[in-house]
Amino acid sequence: MSIGPLLPGRIPSSLKLSRSQSQLTQQNYMLQKLSEQITTGNKFQLPSESPAEAIKTIILQKSLEKNSQLQANIQASDGFLSATENALNSLGDVFNSAKSLLLAGTGDNATTAEKQEMAEEVSSLIKQALNFANTKYNDRYLFAGSNNKTVPFTDTNGTINYNGNGFQIESYVGLDQLLGNSIDATRAFDPFATVSSGDLNPTLSMSTKIDQLLGGKGVSLGTISVTVDTGGGPQTEQIDLSGAKTLGDLKTRIEAPFGGDLTLDIDPATGSGLRLTPTAGTVAVADQTGKSIARDLGIASAAAAVINGGTINPTVSLQTPLSAFNGGTFPTVAAGTGIQLTLNDTTVNVDLSGVTTVEGLFNAVRATGLDLNVGLSADGSGIEISSKLSGANFSIGEYGGTAATDLGLRTLNANTKLADLNLGYGAHVDSGFTLDITRRDGTTTNLDLSTATTMQDVLTAINAIDPGNLVASFVPNGNGIQLVDNSGTGPLTIGENIVSKALGLNGSETGIDPLVPLTGKDVNPQRPDGMFDMLYRLRDALESGDDVALGQIDKQLTRQLSTFTILRGDVGARLKSLDDMQSQLADQELNMQESLSQVFEIDLTQAFTDFSYAQFVLQATQQITANSLQQTLLSYL
Repeated sequence: MSIGPLLPGRIPSSLKLSRSQSQLTQQNYMLQKLSEQITTGNKFQLPSESPAEAIKTIILQKSLEKNSQLQANIQASDGFLSATENALNSLGDVFNSAKSLLLAGTGDNATTAEKQEMAEEVSSLIKQALNFANTKYNDRYLFAGSNNKTVPFTDTNGTINYNGNGFQIESYVGLDQLLGNSIDATRAFDPFATVSSGDLNPTLSMSTKIDQLLGGKGVSLGTISVTVDTGGGPQTEQIDLSGAKTLGDLKTRIEAPFGGDLTLDIDPATGSGLRLTPTAGTVAVADQTGKSIARDLGIASAAAAVINGGTINPTVSLQTPLSAFNGGTFPTVAAGTGIQLTLNDTTVNVDLSGVTTVEGLFNAVRATGLDLNVGLSADGSGIEISSKLSGANFSIGEYGGTAATDLGLRTLNANTKLADLNLGYGAHVDSGFTLDITRRDGTTTNLDLSTATTMQDVLTAINAIDPGNLVASFVPNGNGIQLVDNSGTGPLTIGENIVSKALGLNGSETGIDPLVPLTGKDVNPQRPDGMFDMLYRLRDALESGDDVALGQIDKQLTRQLSTFTILRGDVGARLKSLDDMQSQLADQELNMQESLSQVFEIDLTQAFTDFSYAQFVLQATQQITANSLQQTLLSYL
């Protein structure tokens, strides 16, 4: 039987099958996608499904992660600061108790026995303060600085040693905002007694670093113009100084282009500037437009036979030679001499005769075994030695020479003010009492020191009594004043009164040798000015019934209370800032979540509707496909 041609509009079964499979695949894919969206709640699983929305989603998710971390930081910081606030409040209570005891123990308000009991109460306050100062929160000591795994304050034989540092711990509470979650314990407790040298005025050397110049600001180097004319015409060179680390590097770079016709060295007249000298003729140095490199180096100049540069004020470094101090006039330390360190009841002589640099000096101090800090001063102009012991005297004196004075470290020197003596009690030379000196020949001099303001004034006044015969000077070992009198062979005596005791000069030298001096005491030991030392001094003053000392301690206590009030206010302000930041971050998180929901999350109601419709379409497609593929030739007749 023959079959005629296909009627118009008819399609092959293979094409119908292909189209049906494509439609079923598409409907299954749509159904699967909607199912995934309903299951995950997300519009897409892969960035390739929606690149634009995927980029927005990633940005929002990263922002949310940062926001979440910042909120965690704020919560942690809030915990540390809240614990710190509680500890400061408790320490404030210790201050108030100390103030009450001080007021009750001053003058005739209490008997000797009652004052002894008050002293015992102060001892208890010291223990309480020590516990609060060693407060620990979340495995971190609050007042130890960055050394927060170590107990910050330890009781050592009746003194309190500080083991922390002054660093403040910070954390990010905003994308570009750091906030400290600890306080500077050196501010809160002031546990150091620091002796500073002052400005040691070091001279330059070729090893001086560029970043030491201009008081530690350094010089930002670049290109300068140097012209040398030795008579055969000017030679101008553009010299790039970038990368030079020391003055020696500058010397090499500036001299090199001129083949021996130019020399750079330290100006010998000042020791604090550079000098440029041509072999003949002139030299000129200029900056490029808009630059100030030559000017900062002190060598910018029109043509001159010699350029004597201006002072470029180097700071002290560990490698600075001691010989560079005091404008290069620091004397050589003689063998067997140096400085004498006294901490509490321990005195150590430090031989500096073989020491040549600041680092060597620091190492020599460390080698004594005394618990002292050594370092450069904050402005870099000098050096510092600090005691960390509250309740202990600290002093630096001479050891057979002048090294302590030359280093600016002697704690009792010519410039010491009388008002600073005796832990700040002063020497009241204007009290109406005189310094009563009974000389070896039996004569007595009543010296009026009422106009004296410094230790040098005292020495000058004594030496003016009988120049060359009655001589006052500082002791060669340690600290204090000594008197030598060659007027006879009898005893040399200074009567005891408020002036002589304050100057440490009361007593007698009963020997018959006029060369043997009457030696005074050190009346300017250094002590920390903080809470613990104040409590120790309060205890001792109550035990001895010293009303003068109690009056001075009252001033110290008032200063400390003021500092604590400021610190507590600072902590409170930080906690308020954290609350504000937490609120802001919470609002930002809500806004970002809303934006992320619009970009990345589906509308479940719409998704279920679409899913139901897709199921219906799939079923219809399957039914149509099944019916169409079952047709035979008779279906077309």
